[in-house]
Formats: sequence, C-alpha cells, structure tokens
Amino acid sequence: NYGTYVGHSTIRGYVMGGRAMTEKANNDELAAMKREVEIAMQAGALGFTTSRAGGHRTAEGLPVASRIADWSEIEALVGVLGDMGAGVFELARDNNLTTEEENAADREKLKALAIKTKVPTTFGASWWHRLAPDEWRPQVAMVDETNAAGGSMLMQMTSQWSGSVRSFETLMLFDRAPVWIDFRKLPLAEQAAGLR
Repeated sequence: NYGTYVGHSTIRGYVMGGRAMTEKANNDELAAMKREVEIAMQAGALGFTTSRAGGHRTAEGLPVASRIADWSEIEALVGVLGDMGAGVFELARDNNLTTEEENAADREKLKALAIKTKVPTTFGASWWHRLAPDEWRPQVAMVDETNAAGGSMLMQMTSQWSGSVRSFETLMLFDRAPVWIDFRKLPLAEQAAGLR
C-alpha cells in the first residue's frame, strides 16, 4: 500500500463546503479538520500538505482553498501530526512576498512550527535566477537553523524548470523577464493579438 498526503484544500472543502474558498474556518470547522487529519493519518496517510503559493489557483483564477486559511489553521493541522508523532508536513511556500522583511517573517514562522511540532517539514525551494543569485542562502540557513534547534527540515529543489502545466492563463517561464513582464499584464486577448 502506498500512502498519500492529506491535502489542506481538500480537507477545507470537505469540512467547509463552498466557504472554504472564501472564508476563514471557525472553531468547529477547525476541530472537524483536525479530526479528519487524524483519521487520515491513522488510515495510512504520509502526512499533511498545504499551499501558500500564488500560482496555485483554481480554473477560474481564484486562490486554492488552502491559501484562504490563516497560518494558525496550518499550525493546528500540523500540530495533529506532532501530537501523533507521525507524518511529514509538506508546504508550497508563499512566492508573492516582495520584501526581505516579509520573507524573513515567513521563514521564521515555518522554522518555529517545525521546531515546536517536531514534524519533519519539507518545501520546494523558491527559484532563483541571475538577478538574485543568492536567494537560496536564507532558505538553506533556515533549514540549518531548524535542524540545529531540534526540528527536522529538508528543502526540495530541481536543477531545471518544473514540469507543471504552464499556459498564458496561468504562468509562463519568462513571466518575470524585462519587457515580457509588462506584456503578460495585458488582457489575454491583447496578448494573443500582440503575439500575432
């Protein structure tokens, strides 16, 4: 038997229905989500996964349900794994943060969660490029600091662009490149005309 992860957006949708896409969970809903995570872990799930990544959207372009949740909801659900002493927490980190202060605060939250819960934590490294060649350094430091403080953290990375589906309706490889970045801000019809 191969296990799978408990998806945050799925659990939110199951417990909250359509409200999962627009609202924060109330106390009863959070308690129900925690029960569902525990049941899934007892049934053999590998762990819990969530996304804060800006590119993770519905077909309509709305944020997936996990992006609507407060960080405290994530802490509570990962806490279930910590209480059980089982599972792995996997996270797609927020890639819409623009300042080093925001990024540092995000790293501190993740580090604190991993240390507090003792749940092995993993995430995909934020990509870097020639304009920000040292972007990897604070992420590696966060992993090292977490592990040195008694947590367990591992960073995932790839040597090439990810294999996820890309399109003009979602993301393209060169969306942050000069000139192209302005072109991609145009409505889709104008982009199509511009390409022609």
